[in-house]
Amino acid sequence: MHRYGSDANEFIGYLEQVHAQFPGYPIWVTEFADTNPDPTAVEEFLKTTVDYMNSVSYVERYAWFAFSRTTNGLNSNLMDVNGNINMLGAAYGL
Repeated sequence: MHRYGSDANEFIGYLEQVHAQFPGYPIWVTEFADTNPDPTAVEEFLKTTVDYMNSVSYVERYAWFAFSRTTNGLNSNLMDVNGNINMLGAAYGL
């Protein structure tokens, strides 16, 4: 599944709905990110959602969007303009 938004609780609720609908299947979150313009809020979203997904057995894999260099207007990039891991990338565990 893919999921974008700016509310960690909404994201978690959606995961729980998908799991309730398909309880016998593992979930792969192939893209997810916070769309908030505030970098601090994006980092909190990342930490909250990753902690949750690591705590449940039904989420088998997940991938944050985007593992790329900084893009104007997007605060979810895990690298800076030089290709170095930024603070968000470090929080993700890179």
